[in-house]
Amino acid sequence: MGFLDLHMHSLHSADGQYTPTQLMELCAGAGVQVAALADHNCVRGVAEAMEAARTYGIRVIPAVELDCEFEDTHIHLLGYGVRHTDPRYEVLTQEVMAEDWARGRALMENVRALGFRFGDAAVLALANQDIVVGEMLAEVILADPENEGDPRLAPYRPGGLRADNPYVNFYWDFCSPGKAAAPPPAARSMDFSAAMALITATGGIGVLAHPGITVGRNRDAIARMAAQGMAGVEVYSSYHSPGDISFFEEATRAAGLFATLGSDFHGKNKPSVRLGAVDCGGREEALLAALDARLPS
Repeated sequence: MGFLDLHMHSLHSADGQYTPTQLMELCAGAGVQVAALADHNCVRGVAEAMEAARTYGIRVIPAVELDCEFEDTHIHLLGYGVRHTDPRYEVLTQEVMAEDWARGRALMENVRALGFRFGDAAVLALANQDIVVGEMLAEVILADPENEGDPRLAPYRPGGLRADNPYVNFYWDFCSPGKAAAPPPAARSMDFSAAMALITATGGIGVLAHPGITVGRNRDAIARMAAQGMAGVEVYSSYHSPGDISFFEEATRAAGLFATLGSDFHGKNKPSVRLGAVDCGGREEALLAALDARLPS
């Protein structure tokens, strides 16, 4: 287990499980000494995490993960060192939550139209701040006896090919953009340049999260993001194969960027993702030093 984990989520993300305080307790148990709480489009949990971290001697780096569009691809842009007290983030959070509430209801109807059986009350009982995401639907659907014989669900059950992270894999396969149950695109969608501008204006630096599951092995896209001010790439990720890591190490160097490491821990929605468990070949000290050199003083 490593001491560094720069990408994790609390229940201030709709798909997160733990409070910021509980998350810091888990970090302490996992041996994580430097952590970044990067909730989706939200910094509400950062102050609590920083306060709780003092009990365990953990350093918390303020962070956020912004959903945005780069050219034709939906990506996640991490902002490190942002001023988490800046009111612009609260405005953003409220706008996104309103949009996500409506899209969550549409998602429920789309998933039901595919023939999956679930009760609305069971889904809503899992919803953080009343926002429904695909992972919650998957949890309820997989537990409902009425779906027992559905062959489409076999990959997500124990022993199945998608059973490592069954809930989030159901989301990717049925609910993500372009899939059969995907809700309509958000009416308000931030583009990459606007996301970078917000991070920069609030004192932070931009880092591309888990590129292997967004832009893929696209060296030119990474270089174009760098030209717009992005500073780093999450090279070491729970989702990256050894081949991915080799590719992104080289692409990051070629673009003049620095590398970071993050698990993208959420809790039960991604049971195979563990805090501090991403392997970077013992480079944690060097990765942290590279980040610290760029963070605001």
